[in-house]
Amino acid sequence: MAAEFAGQGVRPTREQALHSSSDDPLDWLARQRAALALPESGDLAPLKATEALEAAITQPFDKALARERELFLECLASPQRQAKVEAFLARGSDSRKTPPGGDDQRGTNP
Repeated sequence: MAAEFAGQGVRPTREQALHSSSDDPLDWLARQRAALALPESGDLAPLKATEALEAAITQPFDKALARERELFLECLASPQRQAKVEAFLARGSDSRKTPPGGDDQRGTNP
């Protein structure tokens, strides 16, 4: 498949233009950011994703990619990430418990 694409003269990603269905993508991003910034949300990642999209629209490919990495590392270093991991693991351990009235032989061969 790669050879087929190479034979078609596909341009590298960094040379491709972004296309938007919105007349003003920056205005759309501003509205998304405002909607995500609601106090009850408190979630950092969607706001960082919006910032990454803005960088992709407004900056050259290499700078936008570097900004996306910075934003990812900010999310990775946030206390919120650790809390989400712990919540995920806690849910996973609950699902592995034997259901009431169920047998504890799941996953074993007779």
